[in-house]
Amino acid sequence: GSWIFSLQRNAGLPVLVRVQLQAGQPHWQATFYNDTETIEVEKLQVSADSVHFDMPVFESSFRLKIVNPQQLAGSWTKGISTGMQVWQVQAQVGNALPIPLPVGLPAFDVSGRWAFSFQRTDGSWRPAIGELKQTGSRLTGTIINPSGDYRFLEGEVRGSAFYLTAFDGAHSYAFTANISNDSTIANGIFFSGNAPGDALKEKKNAQAKLQVPDSLEGLKTGQKRLDFVFPDLDSNLVSINDSRFKNKVTIVQLMGSWCPNCMDETAFLSEYYNK
Repeated sequence: GSWIFSLQRNAGLPVLVRVQLQAGQPHWQATFYNDTETIEVEKLQVSADSVHFDMPVFESSFRLKIVNPQQLAGSWTKGISTGMQVWQVQAQVGNALPIPLPVGLPAFDVSGRWAFSFQRTDGSWRPAIGELKQTGSRLTGTIINPSGDYRFLEGEVRGSAFYLTAFDGAHSYAFTANISNDSTIANGIFFSGNAPGDALKEKKNAQAKLQVPDSLEGLKTGQKRLDFVFPDLDSNLVSINDSRFKNKVTIVQLMGSWCPNCMDETAFLSEYYNK
């Protein structure tokens, strides 16, 4: 049935995600929902009082105990560059996200485009754009910066505050802020993983734009063209100067296997290439 998983970080806001568990033969299955995004998980190990499963693609897994038919409890473990990160997990049967805000009708409608700013550790501000859609108290959307986006966010507006979260198996996001009026959001904070929260602020701006991504990277001084040699998956050396690329349009993608935006890009480029 329908469950709400609450991932508890050591300090800061919990990450909430809707999950559907489905019995099957020979394995149980799970579907994680972030607004319109679905993440299918196969081969759940359900035995005695335990539910264990690995998230697809990422080095990430859940180990849960069946407390009773309405409740699961355990941990989510995620591999990071310095080792393993462990979060406590509480799961309850239900459909409604347990938003950690006081109950109350929305005082404002924040639908539209917003110019977001995230404060760096040195005190400077990093620009981003938010596209939000509010229906009643339900709030969805995404936030985009020059290097990618924060995926399919989902949450609520209550009174003069909002709360948004997203979880894809590797990335765990939570946002909250106060809504000053229809065009100003202040005293915001953003949590990603176990890192300390970043301050954020927003101004509604239908014309908000980001820096052109092409300006974020380029050739080193004195270099005139891209030049590289790397081994492929079979240890064969591949160079941009190989004869097979001569006089051809060549796209070079710099990506990370942990990056969902890169996966989106790869899927798009694969379909484009096949056509």
